[in-house]
Amino acid sequence: MSPIPPAAASEYSVPKRDAANPDYGAGVHNWHDSLAAIFARLIAAEVPDNGACAFLVWGDPGLYDSTIRIIDRLDGAAFTVEIIPGITAIQALTAAHGIALNRIGEPVHITTGRKLGDEGVRSDSVVMLDGQTAFAALDNPDLDIFWGAYLGTPDEILIEGPLMEVRDRIVETRKAARAQHGWIMDTYLLRKREG
Repeated sequence: MSPIPPAAASEYSVPKRDAANPDYGAGVHNWHDSLAAIFARLIAAEVPDNGACAFLVWGDPGLYDSTIRIIDRLDGAAFTVEIIPGITAIQALTAAHGIALNRIGEPVHITTGRKLGDEGVRSDSVVMLDGQTAFAALDNPDLDIFWGAYLGTPDEILIEGPLMEVRDRIVETRKAARAQHGWIMDTYLLRKREG
């Protein structure tokens, strides 16, 4: 597959989800429709008959990523999808911090920043997709946080410690990193301290 010429790149620009839409599900549905239309145009324009293409997905496409759902929307597409799992952001996070994901005999809860306020923190809660830094609103002196951004890359950033002591540093670090790189992908584990 050849690189997309600069003149055509704007036709394939990634749209943003309408964050102002009060119906989150409908906003995501519309956004995925727009992305599927771009995928279809790219495949039609760039992949020859009997050719192959690939989508490189950060982490594991089966865990808090919509690439598979978007590809499923490609109506009438005559192709076979093969998913090659990668290292999840959660695996990269725990490896970078040198910790196990769960504690002996304990479950792990995986959620999003959007749901964290509703669900609360369980014994061990992994939070993904937290663009609003929901952890910063938590007021619990018994929580530790293991936070990481750009996991598995040369730009990796790690902060850990009691949430009440490090949350402001994480918020500022996250803000600076986003300004520097133009984007940020971060994940964290909240863990209730034993004892």
